[in-house]
Amino acid sequence: MGISLLSSYCGAQIFEIYGLGTEVVDLAFCGSVSSIGGLTFDELARETLSFWVKAFSEDTAKRLENFGFIQFRAGGEYHGNNPEMSKLLHKAVRQKSENSYSVYQQHLVNRPVNVLRDLLEFKSDRSPIPVGRVESASSIVQRFCTGGMSLGAISRETHEAIAIAMNRLGGKSNSGEGGEDPIRWSPLTDVVDGYSPTLPHLKGLQNGDTATSAIKQVASGRFGVTPTFLVNADQLEIKIAQGAKPGEGGQLPGKKVSAYIARLRNSKPGVPLISPPPHHDIYSIEDLAQLIFDLHQVNPKAKVSVKLVAEAGIGTVASGVAKGNADVIQISGHDGGTGASPISSIKHAGGEYHGNNPEMSKLLHKAVRQKSENSYSVYQQHLVNRPVNVLRDLLEFKSDRSPIPVGRVESASSIVQRFCTGGMSLGAISRETHEAIAIAMNRLGGKSNSGEGGEDPIRWSPLTDVVDGYSPTLPHLKGLQNGDTATSAIKQVASGRFGVTPTFLVNADQLEIKIAQGAKPGEGGQLPGKKVSAYIARLRNSKPGVPLISPPPHHDIYSIEDLAQLIFDLHQVNPKAKVSVKLVAEAGIGTVASGVAKGNADVIQISGHDGGTGASPISSIKHAGGPWELGLAESHQTLIKNGLRERVILRVDGGFKSGVDVLMAATMGADEYGFGSVAMIATGCVMARICHTNNCPVGVASQREELRARFPGVPGDLVNFFLYVAEEVASGRFGVTPTFLVNADQLEIKIAQGAKPGEGGQLPGKKVSAYIARLRNSKPGVPLISPPPHHDIYSIEDLAQLIFDLHQVNPKAKVSVKLVAEAGIGTVASGVAKGNADVIQISGHDGGTGASPISSIKHAGGPWELGLAESHQTLIKNGLRERVILRVDGGFKSGVDVLMAATMGADEYGFGSVAMIATGCVMARICHTNNCPVGVASQREELRARFPGVPGDLVNFFLYVAEEVRGMLAQLGYEKLDDVIGRTDLLRPRDISLMKTQHLDLSNVLSNVGLPKWSSTTIRNQDVHSNGPVLDDILLSDPVITDAIENEKVVNKTVKIYNVDRAVCGRIAGVVAKKYGDTGFAGQLNITFTGSAGQSFACFLTPGMNIRLVGEANDYVGKVC
Repeated sequence: MGISLLSSYCGAQIFEIYGLGTEVVDLAFCGSVSSIGGLTFDELARETLSFWVKAFSEDTAKRLENFGFIQFRAGGEYHGNNPEMSKLLHKAVRQKSENSYSVYQQHLVNRPVNVLRDLLEFKSDRSPIPVGRVESASSIVQRFCTGGMSLGAISRETHEAIAIAMNRLGGKSNSGEGGEDPIRWSPLTDVVDGYSPTLPHLKGLQNGDTATSAIKQVASGRFGVTPTFLVNADQLEIKIAQGAKPGEGGQLPGKKVSAYIARLRNSKPGVPLISPPPHHDIYSIEDLAQLIFDLHQVNPKAKVSVKLVAEAGIGTVASGVAKGNADVIQISGHDGGTGASPISSIKHAGGEYHGNNPEMSKLLHKAVRQKSENSYSVYQQHLVNRPVNVLRDLLEFKSDRSPIPVGRVESASSIVQRFCTGGMSLGAISRETHEAIAIAMNRLGGKSNSGEGGEDPIRWSPLTDVVDGYSPTLPHLKGLQNGDTATSAIKQVASGRFGVTPTFLVNADQLEIKIAQGAKPGEGGQLPGKKVSAYIARLRNSKPGVPLISPPPHHDIYSIEDLAQLIFDLHQVNPKAKVSVKLVAEAGIGTVASGVAKGNADVIQISGHDGGTGASPISSIKHAGGPWELGLAESHQTLIKNGLRERVILRVDGGFKSGVDVLMAATMGADEYGFGSVAMIATGCVMARICHTNNCPVGVASQREELRARFPGVPGDLVNFFLYVAEEVASGRFGVTPTFLVNADQLEIKIAQGAKPGEGGQLPGKKVSAYIARLRNSKPGVPLISPPPHHDIYSIEDLAQLIFDLHQVNPKAKVSVKLVAEAGIGTVASGVAKGNADVIQISGHDGGTGASPISSIKHAGGPWELGLAESHQTLIKNGLRERVILRVDGGFKSGVDVLMAATMGADEYGFGSVAMIATGCVMARICHTNNCPVGVASQREELRARFPGVPGDLVNFFLYVAEEVRGMLAQLGYEKLDDVIGRTDLLRPRDISLMKTQHLDLSNVLSNVGLPKWSSTTIRNQDVHSNGPVLDDILLSDPVITDAIENEKVVNKTVKIYNVDRAVCGRIAGVVAKKYGDTGFAGQLNITFTGSAGQSFACFLTPGMNIRLVGEANDYVGKVC
């Protein structure tokens, strides 16, 4: 028989076990730390028992020497999120020590080449300047965001902690798919000693904290996507795909669908929730543009982002997204993904290096917890010395300037505002992790990403009841402060649409349309039923215990027009939120990014393949998606060529770990930078890579109460991390990446995920708790599936319509579209831009959590470096770059990743797995099982109780990253991150010789087709791509209707309608949802329309709205999610 133990790889899988009963397997293979070769079962049992006694010690001061269930074998394949990396990160963010962060940085510097950017280094024609002259860290972290990690996939604690951290920083957290608890949408006012009755499971809270995810994600499953969800977003993200598992969609296993998760996702506890790879309403760029329109309609204030996967041709896609009126394009690389991403390539001795390895985690934990610069320096050095394992490892910096004092560089507080966390859903990760990340990002002024799966409304208000770091509002968190908020600035709209309601949308600063995920492009998503607790089910409007599937496509995006419509929709519901579109780094992404920019997206996020949590399939992370470096470069250049670069914020994510990554991304053209896995690590994730099992040992990705209780993170840890990264950017330190870009008003349409492109998503039923089910409008215990496609996205026109819809329900929120880094992403990004998205996010394949299939992480998606480059360049060529924010994610770990993404054209930067690690994740890689040993990705109460994270840890991490970026800017002779956005001339191939890379042509990444006409800051600060005057505005100016809304009266109206009137009533629904929530309006609006209605007629209606049509209508009548 052939056996692979959990000790053999940071993927936690066992295979080919013959003749052994379940009882023996459960006993023998439950967390062993060494090879079983030559061991008897008695010996193995003793070793296992001793490990568990040590791992689950109630003494939180005792930290694991080897994180997760696994210990990497000598000579085994390198993993970016390895135990050493996790340990160093934990130490850095918890000690709040620059020395500890330096150790973490050094770990990254010394790692083997394992991502595309490891082939690059910086060069400058300037002399170094003092760090004091560099843009502040507080400014830099505002470009950071977290990955779209759904509540359900991660625990409530994790989800809320991430949001609070990002809100503190001024960055953006991403809700992921699956909805969000409305309790999170108000600032905490009851914090006493760090605890709040509102969020009683969190510690380290502060009055004023909010746990809302700034980016609300609209994924294909549409779990928890309601008008209230949409209007509470700062940004709406249309998740097209995920860089770590492109084309796979998503699934929340039934065991993670608790009663809470089911409530959020409008489903049933225990029933798996499936998000298919496509959105049900996106089949073309026109569909995407329609979705963008819809989102703008319901939330005119929210920017709409589209998340794309880094792949060939992403530049074309990004251009389409930009034309679809997306505000943000997010490019997701394949080197992200959580522990829930599937792993098919089990690693043995002689295998390859992993970025998130035990040593990296250990160094990061130490740096953020000790708040020690020395510890962070050790972490930096670890990254510097790692083997080449990402595309950017082949590059280095060069400058045409002399160094300047760091004091002249933009402050770390400014830099961290560009940071965001990956879209890690509440459900996939625990409530503790999710909230800690959000709080950390909010403290910093960055952005956390809700991921798909909704968000608890209790998180949307600042904490005011914190005493000694605890708040009754978030009682499961520690290290809180009065004024903290656990809301995710970026609310993700993925294909499953779990938890996406009007209230969710209008409580976003940004709305992200997740097209794909860089770590699994084309895969969609799934939250196993065992992770769908009652809480998760409530948030996702599903049932506890039922798996939740997010298909790879959105049901309303089948064309760039559909995407543009969705962008319009999101702008409609939340006019104040920017809309981002998350794309995957792939060939042709530049064209996609241009399309997204034309679709009126505010932000384009490019997701690289080197992100993904422990839930991302390793097959996807390794073999799907692409490096965000390629996706960012293509998107940035394509947008410039098409005259679209100024229209969007270009954000990138995927394996970001340090300021080096930030600075590289900046030189490639990125405006903002997303941190995923490293953000989780900073909050305590130990990279056990078992996110999908619901057994996360530290409660980061579990919904089990007993595991969540172990959650070690505090928001301050994440704040420390990001400030270090920002300082690293300024001073030249090589550091980390978690979850940072929180406060940017966005809704994310998740098209795909870089770590598992094309796979969709699934939240196992065991993770759908009652809480998750409530958020996702589902039932506890029922798996929630997000299919790869959105049910309303079959074209770019469908995407544009969804963008329109989101803008309609939340006019204030930007709509982002998340794309996967892949060939041709530039064309897709262009389409998304034309679809009126505000943000395009490119997701690389090197992301993904422990729930992402390793087969997806390894074999699907692509590097965000490729996707970002193609998207940026294609958008420029098509004159679309100024229309969208270009964001990238996928394996971001440090300021080096941020800076590289910046030079490749990214405006913002997404952190996923590293954000979970920062909050305490140990990378057990069993996210999908609901057994996360530290409660990060579990919905089990007993596991969530172990959640070690506090928002402060994540705040620490992002501040480290921002400081790292500052230091590097100073060494290059530049004062502001804006000065290096798109400056690929500051990069050159490293002088290294590897058999696998000796024939690799990086000329496309390093080519420069010009710079945007506007500065990155101007692009990021431009108004939401609004839907313009619409019929709803006329109706809302009617005093009879406004009086009925204000005083809950009954009104009867008959109105003439024409086919140019799209997403009618979406904005009205947003106003009602903002005031009364999803069920609180006691009046009646009886409106009869006569004539021919345009697309998305009567979208996002709330109770009390009785809408009739006498005549005919176009597509998407009565669209809700």
